[in-house]
Amino acid sequence: MKEKKISVIVPVYNTKKYLNRCLDSIVRQIYENLEIICIDDGSNDGSEKIVDEYAKKDDRFIVIHQPNGGESKARNTGIKLITGDYVAFVDCDDYLEPQMYERLVYMLENSHADMAACSYSKDSDGIIEPAVNIEPIKEGIWDQHDLLQYVYQRDAYRGVTGYIWCKLYRKEILKDKQGEWILFNENLVLGGDILYFADVALNTKKIIYTSKSYYHYIQRDSSGFHSEDEYKWLDMIKTYQLLLERLIKANVDEKILLFIKRFLVYRGEVVAQKAFQHKNEEVLQYSQKVMKKYEHEYRITNKDYPGRLDLFDEIMSYKI
Repeated sequence: MKEKKISVIVPVYNTKKYLNRCLDSIVRQIYENLEIICIDDGSNDGSEKIVDEYAKKDDRFIVIHQPNGGESKARNTGIKLITGDYVAFVDCDDYLEPQMYERLVYMLENSHADMAACSYSKDSDGIIEPAVNIEPIKEGIWDQHDLLQYVYQRDAYRGVTGYIWCKLYRKEILKDKQGEWILFNENLVLGGDILYFADVALNTKKIIYTSKSYYHYIQRDSSGFHSEDEYKWLDMIKTYQLLLERLIKANVDEKILLFIKRFLVYRGEVVAQKAFQHKNEEVLQYSQKVMKKYEHEYRITNKDYPGRLDLFDEIMSYKI
């Protein structure tokens, strides 16, 4: 039987310090039938030259240079170039264990699942910490309900996330009912991957999971998730509002929706704190309004975390 091809999509933007390690980890995969689609999103630190050098040495690389338009736009460009049977996403500062794709392909083909998922490790300043789950996660086969529960009940299950990069997908589940590629929302500065993964998850009936950590997630102070701009973080509130709408429309279990609402409050807290610090009354009041809307759900899901409830009350008292 002909070996299936994996299309690996790597959006690249100004990560010269990490990029060689990232690309080397893809090149050195034991599973070799790859097309490595690098979308340079207007880099100006030398990253744009690095991807060209890899393309000269390895004909599995496809490199596109485009003006800076954001990570979602870069990923969308990559999606439209897919010719593989399976699809993977890699962030340009992260790196993989050499056996990652070999293991995930084996899992997919022997289970006939739509998606294979693994755990991951966080790498911060060279300190590697595996993601730890509070509650046990079932190894092997999941259905869609299992996937949504593990992804969104974040307190209990931290080794399985809505991150798109610790997964391998059959390309069919990345398409909508009309057979068109599902694309990232290019209007969201933060959170586009969360919304994208939800769309894909709703297309997924059977998942296979291993708790082995094959992906290394690098936490950088300069990443979007460390931004102090409250307007950027408003996108995270919008992301979870859109996520909630989509899951309600799909008739997802109310217990799962409960945790989406809880997370909306958490995101509201983050934005409210930044807005209060920057004396932005408009954004503060909007965030508090979101928090108030889902206060009941937040208190129910955090009854074992009194410190969180105290913080909620403190933030709701903020005034400018």
